Amino acid sequence: MAVTSASLFSRRSLWIIMLVGIGFLLLGAIQPVFIRYVMIGNLHADPAQILLSSLFSLTFFALLLGLYVAFEKTPKARITGGGYIYGILNRSVPRATSMARILLGLSFFLVTLKYTALIYDEGLLRSDLFTQALPQYPKLIDRVIPFLDFGPGLYTGLAAALLALTTLGLFSRVSFTGAWALALYLVSHYESQTPLWSHGEVPIILAGIPFLLRDMRGHWFVGNRANGVPLSPYGPIFFSQVFLALFYFGAFFMKMVFGGLSWVTSNHFTNSLDIAWEPVHSALQKPGYVSLVQEIPALTTLSSWGHLAMQAIPILVLFSAHKPFARAFEGAVFVGGVVLLWAFMGHLWPWYWWLFIGTVFIDWDYFLTRKVARLDTPTPVGGLSAQTWWGVLPLYLGLYALMVLSLVIPKKLDLYPFFDHLTFYALPYDSYPYGNGDQSYYPERGLMVFDPACGLDQACHYANRVSGNTNSAGYSVLDAISGDARSALLLDCLQHRTESFCRRVPENAEGIGAWRGVFRYTSGHGLPLVAAGFTTLTLKGHSLSVEIDGAGNPVATGSAADDIDRIVLRRLDRTTGTLVEVTSGQDAQACLMMADVVWKNGLQAPFMIKDTCRWRVDEVYDRD
Repeated sequence: MAVTSASLFSRRSLWIIMLVGIGFLLLGAIQPVFIRYVMIGNLHADPAQILLSSLFSLTFFALLLGLYVAFEKTPKARITGGGYIYGILNRSVPRATSMARILLGLSFFLVTLKYTALIYDEGLLRSDLFTQALPQYPKLIDRVIPFLDFGPGLYTGLAAALLALTTLGLFSRVSFTGAWALALYLVSHYESQTPLWSHGEVPIILAGIPFLLRDMRGHWFVGNRANGVPLSPYGPIFFSQVFLALFYFGAFFMKMVFGGLSWVTSNHFTNSLDIAWEPVHSALQKPGYVSLVQEIPALTTLSSWGHLAMQAIPILVLFSAHKPFARAFEGAVFVGGVVLLWAFMGHLWPWYWWLFIGTVFIDWDYFLTRKVARLDTPTPVGGLSAQTWWGVLPLYLGLYALMVLSLVIPKKLDLYPFFDHLTFYALPYDSYPYGNGDQSYYPERGLMVFDPACGLDQACHYANRVSGNTNSAGYSVLDAISGDARSALLLDCLQHRTESFCRRVPENAEGIGAWRGVFRYTSGHGLPLVAAGFTTLTLKGHSLSVEIDGAGNPVATGSAADDIDRIVLRRLDRTTGTLVEVTSGQDAQACLMMADVVWKNGLQAPFMIKDTCRWRVDEVYDRD
């Protein structure tokens, strides 16, 4: 007997499907026009590009619709006597609750250990050492509670105690909420020194929100035989899954807005892999399977398309509350995406706690018992069931809308972890196909030891960069603050070498400096260095920076300025990727400016003055 669409979908479902399909169609059609306007400044777009982009967007709608139809044929675990929402609010899931408590508690513990080590390794939150390193990008918590320097021992001991209580199910409301708050507190303060947000930890924070101040004992806890199994509402489990799916879908949506079809047709995927495995980011060698994917066009296209698909699929959990096999599949996609990101992006992804939270998708009660347990008594609160956690889902959806809107707000909101200036790394690491085909460049920064023997040899100086996490808070602060503050921070850093990120600097170093470097994309063949130079150099207690005055001329600043004999200004030619000497003030306009500095005593060093080389085509668009 033939299955008709009417037997699969109700009239209301068909309307919803049609509206969602139109949304995907519009997303694809508008994307080339939107990007051209943002990048180039006009609304003209190629009709063929619009058509291809629309079809590209519709493929993801077709994928989601096909999976939804397939999920409809899987077994369901629904409570009879009510609708879809009724089944969520009146079901008890004690085993899933216990698993969420234990694995999320372990995730919070690992996050706390990581950020305790980072804070006290980098030392930048210690105002007694670094008066210049106040929070550069304050998050929400920094505006409420200042960082409390209790020392790593106390933070680690507190985290361990909370983990023990959470794992055993003792005082679960307080212990789980405390573990969540401690992780958020430390992550937020560390990230207040960086211009971005910690997307690696945000999913764990979001996954824990629906469980705050809830009874998390579930089925497995100390004393369950004496006290019996408490009620364990399904609502928090379901909302936690939705939050994770929304986070993934947000990444998919922003990539479709800013990249669209170019994610498959451009060299973004191969370039992003080069970024992950270049020495500036990773001390590990790029695995052979990564190079293989970069070198075979079919694998590159499949991988870049699959990356977007894996971020889109988990959103189907919205319609899978009572479909255990569907939710397990969506969780497997979530976890599979994490594993692949770790395998292909290496150290950039904290895969271990992402795997832990991925288990929240599994319906442990259904698979272990095949029984659906009702709550003993309904608990209405203000017209809503208590299982909705005070309507947290609508609240979060509103915050998520603000998160997306913040992308077009000129000043960053920085209300971590709820919404910030988020793009989910949506800007492709490549020239857009709507521009003029200029070279694309990738910037980095860090600490560099000064070797007088290198002279003006930029590659020689770059080889003396200080090893360590180049995305650390220390390097972010050095890059963000003014020249005078940067000089003071470098001097303080050397004075307190053993208590800061300067511990990585060799003891015999004559001087250190903050550096900036620019690398060129080569479509899967590495990131060759284009230019590198000091932004501020501290040498024997004296500092030096180079700036450009209003007339376009280079000016030395700092306590060593009077020791400078001459400065030769150079600019980067974006088309050829070479440095060209600047002959007049009017010529001092480029995406990157370099200065060859010569001291009166004969010392020489390269300095970088301006670096706005990004993965965009034009100077019009700049997003830090």
